[in-house]
Amino acid sequence: MQFCQKYLKIPRRELSFILRRLIVNFVLIFVIACESTFFPSVYTVKSAIAAYKDRMELVDLGDSKEKFIELVYSEQQNLPMEHTRPPTKYYKDNMKVEVYFVRSAGAWVTEGEVSSDEFTPYLFIDEILVAIGWPAVEEFEN
Repeated sequence: MQFCQKYLKIPRRELSFILRRLIVNFVLIFVIACESTFFPSVYTVKSAIAAYKDRMELVDLGDSKEKFIELVYSEQQNLPMEHTRPPTKYYKDNMKVEVYFVRSAGAWVTEGEVSSDEFTPYLFIDEILVAIGWPAVEEFEN
């Protein structure tokens, strides 16, 4: 501190302020770095959910599965496996039925499982989007 006062001619009061700011900034940077290092999946899930909310209006009923995957589902593919739900695929009345689940809420896995309400289902029949959301999908499946 004496070196700075003597050779750089910085007043003691100002030097104290500068040092405090440096320490606070260092601590903040350290905390942020630790969070992103030790909890990367939380940030990945949050960014996938944010991307979904930004893009969800880009697809609508009648759109192709290809458009949906390109605009909405592609962001979900970066999620860790424990934060996803695989698509369901089957045939019903000679129609190819596929349900894709998009992570749309929540960021933590509780009790080792992710609940259904953290996803929004997209139902495709023969590659065309015909339903979005749990009520519509449940109505179709019944």
